Amino acid sequence: MKVERLVFVIREKLRIFVIGKNEPEQNSVLLKEAFERLGHEVFIYSFPEISHETLINNIHYGSPDILLQFGGRGKRINHLAYAKRNGVVTALWYADAYGLTTKVDHDFFYSIKDHLDIAFISVKGLVSEISSLGINAVWVPQYYDNHFYAPTVERLQSGNDIYDWVFVGNRNNPKLERESKLKKILRSLRKSKFKICGKGYSFKADYVTGTELANLFSCSKMVINFTYKLNPCDLQMSDRIFKVMGCGAMFLTEPIMGIEKLFTPGKHLVQFNSLDDLVEKITYYKSETNAHRREEIALNGKQEVLNNHTIDIRAKEYIKHFFNILSVSGRMKKDLRIITKKFTS
Repeated sequence: MKVERLVFVIREKLRIFVIGKNEPEQNSVLLKEAFERLGHEVFIYSFPEISHETLINNIHYGSPDILLQFGGRGKRINHLAYAKRNGVVTALWYADAYGLTTKVDHDFFYSIKDHLDIAFISVKGLVSEISSLGINAVWVPQYYDNHFYAPTVERLQSGNDIYDWVFVGNRNNPKLERESKLKKILRSLRKSKFKICGKGYSFKADYVTGTELANLFSCSKMVINFTYKLNPCDLQMSDRIFKVMGCGAMFLTEPIMGIEKLFTPGKHLVQFNSLDDLVEKITYYKSETNAHRREEIALNGKQEVLNNHTIDIRAKEYIKHFFNILSVSGRMKKDLRIITKKFTS
């Protein structure tokens, strides 16, 4: 017969309050889910859905171990100060490329510098300047969420729309450089099959995310990338590099400063030096004659991302930092959890 018994185990488990947008593809939500997969208790709060007063009340009565803030430039941050005063480990997750170059960003970092235990910075070149304010800034690159962006189709599987090249990214450039580059490629490669996804273009472009985006990458011979021109510095790049490679497409990009710290050009990805060079490389790699070389690079990139750059790997790195701060500061807690197991005797 079935017998229900209570099994008591003592284990270390963090209670984490995440402050960020509560929308499916947001990093705040994706990392919340990653922390939960590791067995931690996570709550997410988003402004303006919750007021600062209510959040501070929740911090007071909810007794979190960690408060992880996503972004927040130009917004009130009094909840960080309150949490720090009350023994909560406070952390910032920052993936923007601005650093201290704009007044709003400089003011933001200056306002929170005394209220942070740690800041996770995804752009390596920004760590030193943010650290100069007295912030404990550490470099943790972005990642590939192989749960949210999981292809459901085989790589270049017949029967699906197969694209020679794809570009994903919003225009968001006041000088229209990105759009003018794409138009030049389109003029040079009129017979190629392509897809452009993003917002703000003068021509038609789709918007896709999640499984649809993962399948698009899986069905693309290559995905092209233009680098940031704002505040150029070491490893200034978006998380798209991890998504593209994780989904199995070859990544064809403008040179990324410091990329050798993460990937080997020519083995994991391909770089181009000009638009003419880009057109030549698209022509070369889309050819069936050179498919074996393209797919070798794509597979190498995918394996490197899956082995070293998934969201669960990064989540473990964040947790390691959290436990280290808790241990050093003497704020480590142990929870007594009750686990119910049903079995037949």
